[in-house]
Amino acid sequence: MPGTLPGLRKFLDQLKQTEVEKLIEPELKAEKKERDSKIKEEQDLAAGAVLETTTEAGQGTRTPQEGDLVYVHYSVSSAEDDLFYSTWADEGGSGQPLAFVLCKGWRAPRAWELALLGMTRGMRKRLKVQPNYGYQHPECKMVPPAGVPSDSSVLQFDLKLVNWYPKDEVRVAGEDSTMFKRVLRESDKWEVARAPNEVSFSCEARTPAYDGTQCSGFKFFSISPEQQLTVQLGQAPLPAGLEAAISQMSKGEKSVFILPADQLAAPAASSSTQQAGQGQQSSSSQQQQEALIPQPPAKAVQVELSIQLHNLVQVRDMTGDGSVTKKRLREGHGDFPVDCPLQDTTVRLHYRVRSLAGGKPGPWLFDSLQALDSSSRSSSISRAADADWGAEASAACAAAAASAAGGEEDEDCKDGDGGGSSCTAGAAAGTAAAAGCVEADTGAGELPEGLEMCVKLMVPGEVASAKCQPKYAYQGRHDAPPGLEASAPVEFQVLLLGFEREGYWQNLSWGQRWALAERLKAKGNALFKEKKFAYASNRYTHLLRLIESTRDFEDQVQLDTADNLKASLLANLALAAFQQEEYARSIEWCDKALHMDPDNAKVLFRKGKALSMKGDYEEAQEHLAAAVTLDASFGADVEAAQAANSQRAKAAAQKQKQQFKNFFSKS
Repeated sequence: MPGTLPGLRKFLDQLKQTEVEKLIEPELKAEKKERDSKIKEEQDLAAGAVLETTTEAGQGTRTPQEGDLVYVHYSVSSAEDDLFYSTWADEGGSGQPLAFVLCKGWRAPRAWELALLGMTRGMRKRLKVQPNYGYQHPECKMVPPAGVPSDSSVLQFDLKLVNWYPKDEVRVAGEDSTMFKRVLRESDKWEVARAPNEVSFSCEARTPAYDGTQCSGFKFFSISPEQQLTVQLGQAPLPAGLEAAISQMSKGEKSVFILPADQLAAPAASSSTQQAGQGQQSSSSQQQQEALIPQPPAKAVQVELSIQLHNLVQVRDMTGDGSVTKKRLREGHGDFPVDCPLQDTTVRLHYRVRSLAGGKPGPWLFDSLQALDSSSRSSSISRAADADWGAEASAACAAAAASAAGGEEDEDCKDGDGGGSSCTAGAAAGTAAAAGCVEADTGAGELPEGLEMCVKLMVPGEVASAKCQPKYAYQGRHDAPPGLEASAPVEFQVLLLGFEREGYWQNLSWGQRWALAERLKAKGNALFKEKKFAYASNRYTHLLRLIESTRDFEDQVQLDTADNLKASLLANLALAAFQQEEYARSIEWCDKALHMDPDNAKVLFRKGKALSMKGDYEEAQEHLAAAVTLDASFGADVEAAQAANSQRAKAAAQKQKQQFKNFFSKS
C-alpha cells in the first residue's frame, strides 16, 4: 500500500497538468435548428428588434409569399432621420424600384422580409431596425448601398411594395445569385444553351419601371425578332450578364431576367485577352460590343432583359481540347439523349468528307449519297450547301425506303404504342440502307473515331458537321478516301438515318434478353476473330453489365443460364486482355471466373499463361498443372506452355544473376 501512494500522487499531478478538453457541441438536426431559430426570432421581435408602422394603406388583401419576385421602393436613414440612400426620384434616387425574390437567393435584410410578408400591393411601412435584423443578419446577402454606414447602427427603412410576381413563374439562378428569371413562355425542349452552342435571339434591355411592371421601363437597347442576333456562346463579345441569362434558356423560350446593371458592362481586359487567344481581336471585339449594347443609365442598379431564344444550334467540343467539334446543322426527330445511339449498336447513315488542311475546306472527296441515283444527280448533290445536302439526303433516303417497301406502311408502325420513332429508326432506315446508305457498327472501329463520337450524340434525321484532327480522323487507318492525306484534319457532314434499338434490358422478356445477349456475344466473338480485341472487350463488358444488373430471376434455370453466360464472358475478357498484353488485367478476369467455377480448366490454363507472362513463374506452373489434372485434353497445350514458362524463368534468373554480377563488380 505505501508503495502505491507515490504513484497515485504522480498520476494526479499529471491529470492537473493535462489540458482541459473542450466540450463538443452536438450537431443539431436541421428541423431543430430551424425551430430554435424561429423561437429566437420571436423573442427578438418581442424585445423590439424590429419596430414598424404603416404610413400608406395598400390595395386588396393579397400579400406576397416566400419565393415571389417583389419590387420595392425604399430609403435608408439613421435613427436621427439623416437620409443615406433612396430609390425615390424626389429624394435624389433613380426612381427605379429594387427587385428580389422573397426569402430566396440574394436575401434582403430580415426586417424587410418580415414586413413584406404582411404587406399588400401599394402599402408603405416605416421600419426601425436593430443591426442584426438589417444588413448584419446572418442570412442577408445584400450589401448596404453606398453612403450607408456598415457599423452596428440602428437604421430606419422606408419600404413600399409596388408590385410582385408569383413564385410559379420565377426562378433563382443560384443559391446566392443576384439574377432572377421570370418565364413568359415555356420551351418544349429540355436542352439548355451553353458554350460553345450557337444561338439566335432577340432582346430588349430596360431599367425597372417605377411601378414595378415588367417590360414597361425605359428601353435603352433592343434587338427585334426580325433582326435577331446569332452568336456562338463563349466566343461572342457579349456582356457577362446577357450570356449568363441566355445560358439558362431553351429553344423557343421567352423570359425576363433581372440582374445587376454592372453585369452589362463591357468585358474586362483579361476577358478580351482570352478571346484574342481563341482567334479573336480583343480591341475590335470590345468596340463591337460597346456599339452593340450601350451601357445602362448611370443611376441604374438593376436592369431587365426580355429575351426570346429563337434557335439553338448544338455545338460540342467532344474531346475538351478542340480536337473534335460537332455542330448540328439540321434538327432530327426525337429527344436528346434518349433517342441517341449512345450504346454500341448498328447505325445507318450518310456522310461526306473533305480535307481541312491549311485551315481551308477543300472539295468533298467522298459522298455516300452518290450511290443513290445517277451520276448527274450525284454531282448536283456534291455541290449542295450544307443545309441543302442534309435535306436532300433525308428526302432521297425516305423515297428509297418507300420505293423498296412498295409504298406500304410497315405493320409495326400501325400499333400507335409509341413505337413510331423506333420504326423510323429501324425498319424504314433499314430498307434505305439497301439503297446505298452506310451501315456500320459503333464500337468496332468501322468508322473514324471522331465521326463515331458525333454519331453517338445524334438523333435520327439530324444532320451535323464534325471537324476532326487527324488523330480522330484517318491517321493510322487504311480507309481514307482517294485524294485525302491521312495526316490532314477533316470535316465530316453526316446524316443519321437510324439505328438498331436494343430496348431497355429490364423491360425485355427473358426470351428477348437471351436473344440480345447472343447477338452481343456473337458480335464480340466476331471482333475477336478480326483481332479487334479492345472492341471485342467493349462488347463483352457491356453484356456483362447487363447480366449483373439482372435481379428478377423467375426460376433456377434462368439463374443458371445467366451464370453460365457470365462465366463465359469473364473467360473471354481474360483472353482478350491477354491478347492486348494486359496480363494483370487478364489475371483479374480469370480470378472472377474461377470464383464462379474453381474447376474450370480452360480458365486455369489462361491464368497460368498470364502469370507466366507477368513473371510469376512458380504460380504459373501450379495453375498449368492444375488445368491438365482437371482436363487431360489440355495436355499438349499445357506441355508447350510449361516449357515456355521454364524458359522464361531461366532467362529471368540468368538476367538477375548478370545484374548482381555487374553490381558487385562495380562496387
